Amino acid sequence: MNHIIKFALILGAFQVIAQDLKQMNYFVEREMFAKAKLEVQVLLKKEPSNADYHFYMGDIYFKNDQPDSARYWFMEGLKKSEKCALCYVGMGKVSMENNPTEGKANFDKALSTAPKDHRVYAAIGDYWLNLEKPEGKKAVEVLSKASEMDTKNLTYKMLLGDAHRFAADGSKGMALYKEVLAKDSMNPAVYWRIGKLYLGAKNYELGKENFSKGIEKDATFSPIYREFGELYYKWRKYDKAIEQYKKYLSLRDKSDDTDFRFASFLFLSKNYKESLTLLNSLNQKGYPNPVIHRLMAYSYYETKEYNNAASSMNAFWGKIKGDKINATDYEYQGKIHLKTGKDSLGILSLEKAIELDSNKKEAYKEFAEFYNEKGQTDKSLSCYRKYLASGKGNYNDYYSFGKICMASNKFGTADSAFAKVIDSRPELPQGYLWRARANGNLDPDSKNGLAKPYYEKYIEIGSKDAAKNKDGLVEAYSYLGSYYIDTKDKAKASEYWNLVKTTDPGNKAALEADKFLKTMK
Repeated sequence: MNHIIKFALILGAFQVIAQDLKQMNYFVEREMFAKAKLEVQVLLKKEPSNADYHFYMGDIYFKNDQPDSARYWFMEGLKKSEKCALCYVGMGKVSMENNPTEGKANFDKALSTAPKDHRVYAAIGDYWLNLEKPEGKKAVEVLSKASEMDTKNLTYKMLLGDAHRFAADGSKGMALYKEVLAKDSMNPAVYWRIGKLYLGAKNYELGKENFSKGIEKDATFSPIYREFGELYYKWRKYDKAIEQYKKYLSLRDKSDDTDFRFASFLFLSKNYKESLTLLNSLNQKGYPNPVIHRLMAYSYYETKEYNNAASSMNAFWGKIKGDKINATDYEYQGKIHLKTGKDSLGILSLEKAIELDSNKKEAYKEFAEFYNEKGQTDKSLSCYRKYLASGKGNYNDYYSFGKICMASNKFGTADSAFAKVIDSRPELPQGYLWRARANGNLDPDSKNGLAKPYYEKYIEIGSKDAAKNKDGLVEAYSYLGSYYIDTKDKAKASEYWNLVKTTDPGNKAALEADKFLKTMK
């Protein structure tokens, strides 16, 4: 999956001392936030002045991507007690994104207020792990302290394993997961984590094996099904991916948010029309997350509904904050502009995408295709070169580049491009045909026979489907017939011109060659 949608990464609620909160943690781990809130509400009725309970309520909202509601509960907790260290952690969480200085100050305040409370260290570590780009090293620092303070806490060990994994030390992460398994072999969250580790290493079979084990231990642990969906998505088994994601949604809270997540997953699985159906339904209900307009714009573009894509993109720009806009937004904006006739704006947007993310060099391909359609072949070739230099080019890209080179009389460059085509797909005839044409132009008098080996290879492969490749075969036979006339090989020349006549009866060049061959000695 890419960074377009930030799925909630619930890495397991940290274990707390209070026995009453175990059920809340159970629900939070399974992303059943409504049930988790009910558990805390019961506790608050019993102890309305308990500031820690206010933190847990706020943290549920935070994990469910509702920062404003989370802030309210954290502040209410501090009203109950200025010594609520966990509430300062909560305030740090909701502040960190827009004001890192304030966020850090709140984290520091939490630690100075309760320097020996392992829950505080765990809560801060939980934050660093749940970022869109987790801060593994920062999480290791605080979670190591939490685990040292409470050595029997298996959840802390799992979270510390996550921290090492995000700090690019998968071996330490695995060691901690196995340590937990040795003491609690029925815990589905451990198998989930091990599966994710293998998934990150692209070992999909072992990832699948561990996800399956986790489900055997507890089939209600919903996050595993989400990761199963990820796994099948990476395997390009989209039907199975969606099937797993539906299981995930059936277990966790049902809400507009989960429908939105599912629409996001449909988009990522390239089920654009299905995604649009769900997104439009949510939009009509007034779904408040502005990212819905981003997804609608992207999906409309992919279904070639460019005017709708433009309208949705405009709605997105009008609702989103500047710091929430990413390179992919500019990339799609640029592509939509180009498709709706706003050429100069499209180019500016695509250039902005590349400026923000050097990996977006695919935008140069959009430039290349745009300039080619406008007949500006020099600009098109320049953009293609930049795109291909990024290493992202495939068979079709080199094929298109080579054809534009041919049209621009850059036959040497075209030859190199078609060589790449042949390297990528040696079983296909078209690369040989175009490479023959490029070499034919490099050797217009056929004195060196540069095109000969490529036409011969084209005939070898193209003859397997002679009807489909008729025109190319006539071209190849004609070239070889002429080549052998020039080299005074009457027998070979006659062989190939006869093939022309057989393939294309009435071919004028073949009739002329026939007359000439009769005069040859």
